[in-house]
Amino acid sequence: MQKIVKTVPLFSHQSPKSSEIVEKLKSIVVSKLAQAQKNKNRINIEIPCLNQRVNLIKDYDSSCNAVNHFSEFLSNNAGLALLNDHPISMNKPLITSGVLQLLQFKDSRHDPTLINQSFWHACSLVLAATLETSFKESFNLRITHVPACSIEQGSFYAEFTTTEPLPILSIYDMESLSLVAQKLISLKLRFLPVSLDDIEAKTVLNLAEPITYAMIGDKFAYKIPDNSPELFANTSLFSRFSVTKLIEIEGAGKYNYRIFGVALPNAFVTHESTFEKLVHSSRQL
Repeated sequence: MQKIVKTVPLFSHQSPKSSEIVEKLKSIVVSKLAQAQKNKNRINIEIPCLNQRVNLIKDYDSSCNAVNHFSEFLSNNAGLALLNDHPISMNKPLITSGVLQLLQFKDSRHDPTLINQSFWHACSLVLAATLETSFKESFNLRITHVPACSIEQGSFYAEFTTTEPLPILSIYDMESLSLVAQKLISLKLRFLPVSLDDIEAKTVLNLAEPITYAMIGDKFAYKIPDNSPELFANTSLFSRFSVTKLIEIEGAGKYNYRIFGVALPNAFVTHESTFEKLVHSSRQL
């Protein structure tokens, strides 16, 4: 049986199309931030947990920026924010004044559902980045779907197509992919939503409809469904991550696959055997 080599490079070269999208999105972000800074419209943000108020630049400063004025520790450890009781990514520029609350794991003051959903979706995005890192150059891999999975499903997943059939993956191959994922996580990559209206989508990416991308650091970007949770803050809040199973599925491409994984945030330290039970359960799904 063909094996995947253990020495998978940390970053494979992206195809021109994929890298072009990333570069265009980066350009859009820089342009929008520069325009917001030039306009200098201001908003007022109240942060009750810190008993503080801060005046920020509208459409430029994020929740992370707001909190970082007073507590770098809290800024680095919040996975999601609520602005006027509505969830918002920690890295998304703020566009209105209001009351800002921070969501962390093990926070008895807030329902953990929102942050758990956000984390689980972020895991699917990291899984997609792991695939691109490992297979893109050899198999012309293309990510087709990064869904917002529920924790109750027992596993997150991503779907992709290739022009060549993948080899049968052994448990050792899965462990190799898991190591690639852990290396990506260690880079402390932030998740940034980039929404394009219909004009931007058409002129920048030649797309007919408005679209939202999730950028991971400055190397990966994936289309996300409209019903996706608000994006998680940063991979620095990840702990254990394991790629568990690969299956072939029906689809429009020549070879279509779905890959699964499980993970835990760093707020939940668990025994090795407990996490292995989660991995085993995922493989049985």
